[in-house]
Order: sequence, then structure tokens, then C-alpha cells
Amino acid sequence: MAPPSDPVNSTFALLQSSKTDNSFQLRDGKLSVRDFPLLTEIPTNVTFKPFSSVCQSSEAPLPLFQRANSLSFKGGFLGFTQNTSADRLTNSLGKFTGRDFVSIFRFKTWWSTQWVGKSGSDVQMETQWVMLDVPEIKSYVVVIPIVEGKFRSALHPGKDGHMLICAESGSTQVKASSFDAIAYVHVSDNPYTLMKEAYTAVRVHLNTFKLIEEKNTTTPGE
Repeated sequence: MAPPSDPVNSTFALLQSSKTDNSFQLRDGKLSVRDFPLLTEIPTNVTFKPFSSVCQSSEAPLPLFQRANSLSFKGGFLGFTQNTSADRLTNSLGKFTGRDFVSIFRFKTWWSTQWVGKSGSDVQMETQWVMLDVPEIKSYVVVIPIVEGKFRSALHPGKDGHMLICAESGSTQVKASSFDAIAYVHVSDNPYTLMKEAYTAVRVHLNTFKLIEEKNTTTPGE
């Protein structure tokens, strides 16, 4: 007698097979989205991994997990490797110029604000996310630096249009030399949908925060 099928695994397999080609591709020093170059002059130590290859399981609620996997072809993770372990590592994610972006950066410990620009050199220190306009495909791409292990990350400006990522542990006793998923990238044709989808993916991957849709609302006086 055959064992009963697992509905969760069956659904996951179906979602994985529904889309096989990722929207992003890292090749020859270029990160392309739907065959259009987004970042160029990417160092050879930078990697890209599809969402589904990194996040194969999660303790997030099943509906969120299924939603993230159904859209996994639209995003993935950037990582990098360096020769020496350190508690603070900075690496270029590539270059972009002449491309409009909007971002949020932290200018004080507890304060963030908006910033706009056209190149990686315009990005501010401690940037929490960057949304790039990609008119070639009538879409938008967001780059979100995230947490990996005991390291947090942020985007920084580089020279000649390069955008850097800085990963740091905050302790000289905690060092690393490589990261598989230190930033997340996602594409959508609607900026509002983009942020919802991207943060759903990050929430499912990290499982360290909840989306607003998961939180209970309160009425005045409670």
C-alpha cells in the first residue's frame, strides 16, 4: 500500500515546478533582470542564488511559505566570499549609473529617511533598501540588505557608480569570510506589490519578524 501523499510537500513541489526560470541571472560580471543588465562590473566573488535554493523550509505560517515559493522565480539572494575573516567586511555588489532609484537610509541610530539618486555612488551610508526603476521592462527591482548568522548588513556608496554592501557582527570576536544570503533582490511591475512580495520572502527566509497582516489590530480604548 502506497503511503499517503504529504499535502504540504505536494503543494511545495507544484509551486516549484510552476516556474523554472528565475527573473535574475548573474553571468560575466552582470546581474540581469529578464535579460536586461541591472548591475555591471560585479566582482567574481559575488554570488546569486534563487530563493527556492536557499529557503527550502521555514517555520513561517504555511500560507506565507506557499506565497513566497509561488513567487520565488521573481527573486533571489546575493552573497560574497573574501579571503580573510573579519568582523566587518565590505564588498561591491556591482555598478549602476543613469538609473533612478529611491531608498531609505539610517542617518541616526533610531531615525531613517528617504533618498533618491541615479547611481551606486549616490547611495547613502547605512541604506536599508534601494528600489531601482527598470523602464526597459516596465518594472522595479528592490535590493534589501539582510541578516545572515550573526552579521547585519547595509548598503553603502562606492566609487564610479559602484554600490557596496557592508556586513558586520559588532564584535571583534565574531568573524566570517563568506555569506550565501546577505542581500535579497526582487522584481515586480508594481512598486507596492514589489515591497509586499519582497518582504514576504525575507520574512519567510529569516523568520525573525512578522508582516503587518500577521499582527492583531486593536480598537481605540483597548
